[in-house]
Amino acid sequence: MLRRLLVIVALCAASEGCGPDRRAHFETVSLELRPDTPDNDELFRFDDMEAVETLDSDRVRVHYTRVGRNAVPRIDVDRSGVPDYVELVRDRYDEYLEAYATMGYRAPLSDADLDDDNGGDGRFDVYLIDFFGRSDGAFQTDRCTNTCVGYAVQENDFAGYGYPSLDVATQILASHELFHAVQASYDAGQDVIVSEGTAVWATEALEPELDDFERFVSGYLARPERPLNRPSAGVVGDPFAYGSALFFRFLEERFEDPALVRVMWERVEDGTGGVADPTWYEALDNLLAQDQGVDLSEAFADFALWNAFTGLGPKPEGVSYREAGSYPPVAQTEVELPFELERPRHAQLSARYYGFPTGERDTIRVRLVGDFDGMQVWLLLGSGQTVRIFGGTNEVSAAVDGADRGRVVVANTGLEGPSRRASVCLGTPEEVDGCEEALEPEPPDDDPPEDDPPEDDPDPPADPDPVPGEDGADPETDAGGCRTGPFHGAGSALAWALPGFACVAWRRRLAFDGSSSPVRGGSASEDQAFTF
Repeated sequence: MLRRLLVIVALCAASEGCGPDRRAHFETVSLELRPDTPDNDELFRFDDMEAVETLDSDRVRVHYTRVGRNAVPRIDVDRSGVPDYVELVRDRYDEYLEAYATMGYRAPLSDADLDDDNGGDGRFDVYLIDFFGRSDGAFQTDRCTNTCVGYAVQENDFAGYGYPSLDVATQILASHELFHAVQASYDAGQDVIVSEGTAVWATEALEPELDDFERFVSGYLARPERPLNRPSAGVVGDPFAYGSALFFRFLEERFEDPALVRVMWERVEDGTGGVADPTWYEALDNLLAQDQGVDLSEAFADFALWNAFTGLGPKPEGVSYREAGSYPPVAQTEVELPFELERPRHAQLSARYYGFPTGERDTIRVRLVGDFDGMQVWLLLGSGQTVRIFGGTNEVSAAVDGADRGRVVVANTGLEGPSRRASVCLGTPEEVDGCEEALEPEPPDDDPPEDDPPEDDPDPPADPDPVPGEDGADPETDAGGCRTGPFHGAGSALAWALPGFACVAWRRRLAFDGSSSPVRGGSASEDQAFTF
């Protein structure tokens, strides 16, 4: 164990790739400690006395043992001489490798040219080992430059994990971890939001009948005020990162193009388009502008609107997911009119939602006051299953016309720069005018410098304190995710020894916690689903 950590720490120190404001570009390194490496003192490994066998297909090699603490279930219904679970694992990984190839993705990088005995024959290796309930699987790396060669580790029997069957568990693990291997063939330096978000999206693309995606998206919908392009530093298995799969589903449905995610991964490869080291959201911004005629800011404004109709609310045609009713509702703050919120922090690529009864008012107006550059406001008015939608940059006004409920969506569509501190005024035109007059002159911007990120907090106090994940949190020092080794930075290597390595098992077996967006300057109650 210590040998692996020392290799990673030394590598980071030599390349200066693991500190704040740096994206990891590791020198080529081979980590020899696979689970079947002799004299291995890793926490999760085959024991020296266990007889490790293999089962092959043309693309996959599964490593397993029949006796010992890592033993797989012995059931062999087809009497092939190989446990059924091992055959299931081989077949599922083989099936998904073929499926990703059919979708146009690259294959995981081959390990055939590794200098040591790490698989060694070019097949994708899967090791079935006992994680003691602390994880259910991971993509692990052998060697990385800007891309990575690696393999998968998967729980040997899933005893006590709560999956309905070994097949369901393997469908989820194989599709997810293989997609990490696919990602590593393009670029190993992207952040946890795009890596975990697209891996969850990929599982849904291959196995839409599973409910994995529907459970994950609550991680995003519970915290839409967090920035989509800034991972939260130091949070292991961050539900927000996995829940961001919803954004990639939005892209697919909004632009009717399942290949869009693949092309985005092709665009993040180092040197693509003359960019030495592209980031996913910058590459996506250019891709959307070139192929769809809108930029990422415009797309995010639509994304914020679509999320207003998750849960049990109505589904206006063209502005909602096909399966919106099966997703949890987006977190919103219930307020009474007139309402004002003075200078909340609107992180880049984030949104806040406010629901309210219209009362006896004839007209509803919402206005952003102060620093609203790059902001988008949506006003939704409805009754029953009828909803009207109005949009603007900093002000929207509409006649109530019998609507008894309303919702306001405030989105910061900016990709870069500090968060915005626009105040929110909501009520009748007269009430909004009074709100604006009552606001104190805007003080100087108190955002911390971009190169000096604050301590991150996954559950921040009330506005205007920093939103988690913004202000330059570095993707490569974020230990989130279910991968380990240099593919995800030094923090992830530590995950082998720390409780945080349980990210995959934890994220699948526990419900995500939602929290309300706190308000100031107006009355508010607990979050509740918005239905018209």
